[in-house]
Amino acid sequence: MKINKKLLALLPLSLMTVSLLSCSGDNYNTTIPYGTLASKLTSTVATANDDLSLSLDMYYTRLRASGYDVFETAVKKALYEKEYKAYKDMLNAKTINELTDKDATIEALTITNTTTNETLYTIDADKYLELRQTFLESINTSLASAIFSTGKEETINNNTEKENNKLIAKFVDAENKLGIEFTASDIKWFGKSSANYELGENSGLIQFESSTLTKLEDLINSYILTEAEKLSVKKGLFQVADLEYVYDEDKEDDTSNQYYLFDSDDIKTKYESTYMTYGTYRAIVIQFNTLKEAQDALTNITATGKISSDPATAKAEYINLYNSYYAFKETISDANEYVVSKDLNELSDFSTSIQELIKTTLEDNEYLTEPRNLSDKYILIYKFDTEYDIHGDSLNEQVNYSDLSAEDKAKYTVLAKDALLDSSVSSYTTTWKEKLLEESGIEIYDPFFETKFYYVYSDWYERLTSNVSSTFDLIFKLDSFEYSVEDFYLDASRKYASTIIPEYFILEYADKYYDSYVDNHYIDSDLHDDNVETLEDDIDSFNNNEKSQYPKSAGLEVYLLATYGYLTKDDVIKYYYDARQARTTYLSRNVFLEWGDDEHNVTDTAKTGFLTKLLETGNNQYSTLFDINLDHILINIDDDGDGSPDDPNKFLTDNPSIADEFKNAVEVLAKALYTESINEAYSGNSLYEILTYIKSEYELGNKLKSDPTKTWDDYKTFNFLLTVEQLSSSSDITESTVSNFVEPFANYVKNIYKFASATGSSSASSSYENGIYYFVFEDSEGELTGHTASTAEQVSYVTYDSLCMTNYGYHMIILNSYTTPRSTKSTKSSDSVGYLENIQVNLQTYTDDDDNE
Repeated sequence: MKINKKLLALLPLSLMTVSLLSCSGDNYNTTIPYGTLASKLTSTVATANDDLSLSLDMYYTRLRASGYDVFETAVKKALYEKEYKAYKDMLNAKTINELTDKDATIEALTITNTTTNETLYTIDADKYLELRQTFLESINTSLASAIFSTGKEETINNNTEKENNKLIAKFVDAENKLGIEFTASDIKWFGKSSANYELGENSGLIQFESSTLTKLEDLINSYILTEAEKLSVKKGLFQVADLEYVYDEDKEDDTSNQYYLFDSDDIKTKYESTYMTYGTYRAIVIQFNTLKEAQDALTNITATGKISSDPATAKAEYINLYNSYYAFKETISDANEYVVSKDLNELSDFSTSIQELIKTTLEDNEYLTEPRNLSDKYILIYKFDTEYDIHGDSLNEQVNYSDLSAEDKAKYTVLAKDALLDSSVSSYTTTWKEKLLEESGIEIYDPFFETKFYYVYSDWYERLTSNVSSTFDLIFKLDSFEYSVEDFYLDASRKYASTIIPEYFILEYADKYYDSYVDNHYIDSDLHDDNVETLEDDIDSFNNNEKSQYPKSAGLEVYLLATYGYLTKDDVIKYYYDARQARTTYLSRNVFLEWGDDEHNVTDTAKTGFLTKLLETGNNQYSTLFDINLDHILINIDDDGDGSPDDPNKFLTDNPSIADEFKNAVEVLAKALYTESINEAYSGNSLYEILTYIKSEYELGNKLKSDPTKTWDDYKTFNFLLTVEQLSSSSDITESTVSNFVEPFANYVKNIYKFASATGSSSASSSYENGIYYFVFEDSEGELTGHTASTAEQVSYVTYDSLCMTNYGYHMIILNSYTTPRSTKSTKSSDSVGYLENIQVNLQTYTDDDDNE
């Protein structure tokens, strides 16, 4: 397919207009503004196969049908124009003094109550840096989510370089198709912890090394608009947030304000319940998973097995205990090196009960002398000191609201009001947007967009009449903001060209080659006549004012465009009905009924490129269906002792000096678990029962039945936890449900099945394939019945590399049973519904280039 890119660019100015007459007698505007496109409507935008072409007229019609969201975005940009420009200025100015239009930007960012002249905050140098940092973090997180499907630095850094490059390439390709041009080499991933946390030259999360800021603005336009809207809504909300509720049904001019948020009493109440969250807390927090674990750790550090009652000694014991128990973390030597603070977002990592201990129960330099059970964890906490943002004469002094100085009250009031506004923005956005729109005097010149807009805002918006005095170059005008036809054409093309153009040619092809309604089976004359009748009935309903959203006064063209995506009845019949039905019939009948034989082999007449690949890919990929039943034990690394699995890949990356020691410890534990699970003492029990029992013995630190000279405590070198699961407790895992697992584990399960089915039985042996080891047991009705290989030989298969590593830990899998493979190759006689009912087809992706159009 070839696209005339010159016609997708801005065309020369022309005031020529094309008028479409309304089918109603109402005097509303039905004239479509075409601007500079008017003289080019018959020109060609794209061609295919040298005999199919797309005219600018049809292309623009399809853009309008798809582009109401583009129109809405432009309206929002006009409403929040000052805030939008202020945030754009932030990208270029690292300090307030670098702003090109300093006064205008500061005014846009300042929040003031215009009724009371109260200012929530003014933009000084420090406040500017704070707002800019928050803005950049928001954009970085949003971009990271768009590229990597997560904004978490840790998760992204745990991906392999190949995985991240693949995700970046996919993102770049998608944005390029929208007209935002940059390459994968422009993007680098650094993470929030990077020293330079900026966008542009020195990016933080996402870096565009060779891109200009102008290009970056195109990419992050939607993120800038989102922040601009939030700021504008906060400004509007601030105007009403401190009004009293007043309502008297006998007085029409009284105000009932649903957004009442704060007054002096409310701020006082807010302070007394939350002021301690505005602070930094220094404390050592150690979490144990069991009481025995805590007692063992204490015994190794203290002489008595308890924390000393002497504060100086206790402090040293806590530091030593922390460094010993969290041997893989950075060593701490005094209180100031371990901080639990709201600003660092560490408090949110702990349970509410732990937060309560840190913030309210323990005073400075107080501590727990023995482990306390909180939410099934055993906790030790030493609280050193507190620094409150709002405080008395000393930083750690808790002060009642009434005792605060006037300066501190004012400081807290700003913090509290800002937080309250932030929490209420989403609920006020629609109200504020409508208020701004009503006051803006917006005029919409495109009758299609106007009709859809009017349906939402009919309470106050007055539709334009057919003799309205305006240029025909504009889609809409809002105050001094003008959105032209050319603006919409470029914005909508950027978003929709890649879908509209191929879809058009598919339908045009279907109509061109399958329009013999009588002689072929893709669409016959009866179905065509039914389509005509259906459309006529629908138009009659419209003309009778039976369509609530689109009254007759909107004009028939507006109704057809909104309902079917085309302006004329002939085009609706041709593309919306006949061509679409012909295509659907062709795909459903021809591909598998005529181009493949009864055995799903490609016929001689169909052995051409695309279809061959489609059929062969489908049959080869899904030639068998499987059912498999697995039990499973997982070795977790619990680095921080919170009872939740940590990512072993991150642990290895963060601790390269002990990587070999760690891998060896995992392997030693895996061998011990395997040896124990096949011990004769457990015979007669199901594998799941055996593994569950071993897990409980492990947690208690009891002796091994396979080697009574050792206890499970000998294997807890790196705070290992065990998890036992019946992966298919409700039903067997199948080729469909296996995708519910994370990708490395899902592939592991598939490979186990391939290996088991290749051997022809679930024989009691341990073998490997492609460097991955599988522990295959013979299972009869849930019981372990025996092994053909010696224990020593089986255990030798258990190595670090034999385990499946995911971000949850290391997986050992036991195969209980599987079902013999079933062929997916149905025949016409055995499949009354249609070919390939169970086949999922993977299509090869093709991209347009000079050699492949």
